[in-house]
Order: sequence, then C-alpha cells, then structure tokens
Amino acid sequence: MNWDAIGSLAELLSALGVLITLVYLARQISHANQLGRSSTVTVIEQKYNVLNEMILTSDATAELTAKLADASFVPERGRDTLRADALANYLFNIWIAIQKSYDEGHIDEALFETYCHDVEIQMRRSPALRPYFRQLVERYPVAKTWRIMRPLV
Repeated sequence: MNWDAIGSLAELLSALGVLITLVYLARQISHANQLGRSSTVTVIEQKYNVLNEMILTSDATAELTAKLADASFVPERGRDTLRADALANYLFNIWIAIQKSYDEGHIDEALFETYCHDVEIQMRRSPALRPYFRQLVERYPVAKTWRIMRPLV
C-alpha cells in the first residue's frame, strides 16, 4: 500500500470524524435548547401557581381578588391599596418575563399567544386592577410596545 493512499484514507476518516462530531454537537445543542424552553415555561407556570396558592391559602388575598372583580371597587388607602398594587406588580413581572422569553425565542408563537390571551382574561376578571396596570405601564413606557401588554394600554 502506498503512503498517498494511506494519507487519503486518514483524511477521509478524519473528515468523517469531524462530520459525526458536528452532528452530535448539533443534537446536543438542540436538546439543550429544548430543555431551556421547557424550563422557561416551568418557571412561568410556577409563578402563576404561587399566585393561585396565595389566593387559595390567604383569606385576605382571596377577598381582595374577589373585590377586584368589581369594576366599581376602589381600594381604600391602606392594606387593600398595597395588596392591589403588589398583585398588579406580581402579574406585570410575570408578563414581562413572558414577553422577554418570547423575544429571546424561549417560547413559541402559539404559547405566547396563549399567555397574551391570559392577560386579556385577567383584565376582564379584575377590572379594578386596571389603574394599577396603567401606572406600571406609565412607569415603564417600553411596555407599551410589547404585544403582551396591549390589553393594559
């Protein structure tokens, strides 16, 4: 066997090894991206679950949530005002995380639209929170440009 043939075979095997490595790395990257997307959704859902747990376990939070369903309800100064503001901030932060996750490609269009629909539902369920959301959008003007915040403006 001549040395040129052996060299060519070695180059071919080397190229094949590089190709196999690239395919393997592409699969690993794809898998890591899937895990990242899955973990993003898990974190968002956990935040919603925390809110639901607060409503289920705290009479004060459940009572306030029920009051906020009445469009004519105006929280008096004090606890109700602080709690309504905190609830609006909590939801607003979740929605910011959703928008960022979508913008960065961590959640797909269909799931993002589902979350946007959830915001619309929340606005219908808690119309008395609208002034608090308006204040937040005014404090963070960039939020006016985000798709998820459209029901707030």
